[in-house]
Amino acid sequence: MSREEDLLEGVDLSTLNEEELDALYSELKTLDKISPLDYIPHPSQLLFHKANNKIRLFCGGNRSGKTEAGAMEALYHSTGLYPKWYPEELKLKTHNRGRIIVSDYAKGGDVITEKILKWLPKELIVHTRKTMKGHLDKLYVKHVSGGTSEIEVLTHEMDDNAFEGWSGHWIWADEPPPREQYIASVRGLIDFSGRAWLTMTPISEPWIYDDLVMKESEDVLYLTVSMTDNPYIPIEEIKKFEAMLTDDEKESRLLGKFRHLTGLVYKEFDSKVHVIPEASIKISRNWPTYFVLDPADRRPHHGLWIKVDPFNTIYVVQEIVYAGTIDLLAKEIFKREILMGIKPMEVVRILDPNKGVTPSVVSGLKLNQEFAKHGLYFNVNVNDDVVLGHLAVAEKLRWDKKQPLSRTNCPKLYFIKEKS
Repeated sequence: MSREEDLLEGVDLSTLNEEELDALYSELKTLDKISPLDYIPHPSQLLFHKANNKIRLFCGGNRSGKTEAGAMEALYHSTGLYPKWYPEELKLKTHNRGRIIVSDYAKGGDVITEKILKWLPKELIVHTRKTMKGHLDKLYVKHVSGGTSEIEVLTHEMDDNAFEGWSGHWIWADEPPPREQYIASVRGLIDFSGRAWLTMTPISEPWIYDDLVMKESEDVLYLTVSMTDNPYIPIEEIKKFEAMLTDDEKESRLLGKFRHLTGLVYKEFDSKVHVIPEASIKISRNWPTYFVLDPADRRPHHGLWIKVDPFNTIYVVQEIVYAGTIDLLAKEIFKREILMGIKPMEVVRILDPNKGVTPSVVSGLKLNQEFAKHGLYFNVNVNDDVVLGHLAVAEKLRWDKKQPLSRTNCPKLYFIKEKS
């Protein structure tokens, strides 16, 4: 039964007087209006809304519901209209200031304001301000506390200085923002202990992965949401879209993952050149072997085995992505080295220096000491500067693309593709 049918059930219109008909007509007119309270989140959206992290990353594939979730979060705070399920401790009880960061007004800005205005009752709009080209750049909204909330819309196209000098309660970035604009905005949250959320398909701005995801801070929620998590999209349409994508594009546009960013962080990378079949190179057992490990607490450990030839060409021969205890990880590392014909005692091992010298809460031992208990001895005295690391890798990937590949014009870093 529709809402109209429910309202009219059992009502004999012929018996109503003029005043009663007017009242019924007024009520019927409100049925096509929606408010933030009418929004029903799917499970991943609900997890996003209920999370108490200071920074929330909703990394979703196309049409995963990420922008809808971001818009609803902005409206909850601006209006004070929260659903019953929204955590009480996360509510803003009075009028507030928020900032929305979009790629540009013509595309991103108009999409965002369309989402906002779709769910925002017109009677709650106090005032709007538009740019010279007619794009909404500021919105004033009634809050249930009686005050007026302020929402401003800024774009990536603006000068970084436009983001400075602001203070507010929340920030929403739809699609990855440039780091300078993000930092300037987050600085403005300090006065009110504000929160930020980023809803995006991660196809640009790799700093987000380095600075927010890889740091593994408890302040950051990293949520990946697939297009298939949105129950409102027909499976047939998803399959049609998937058929148009490359494998890398599927990672980001379907699953909301950062994995494809290798080619964006290192623009010199060319899979046709740098990824070589195992049979195309004879790796000598006498070449020195390095094992580099990035240990983790809440995600799998990630490690690489590397061989270096006499001409200082680097070959990444195998990787390990393993979730488990230090004891089990050590056993798995030894097992794989034996299968590769590598003598474990001859491997030079390098561990993330920040994590490697951090004492364990349980044992009090540093991580490199924990590994040493199981026969793995790591060097932690290495430079962990991310920028320098990127530059060093980029240099190894580089060759003169204007000239044909040769022994004297070739990269110094290759990735061995294992037999399938």
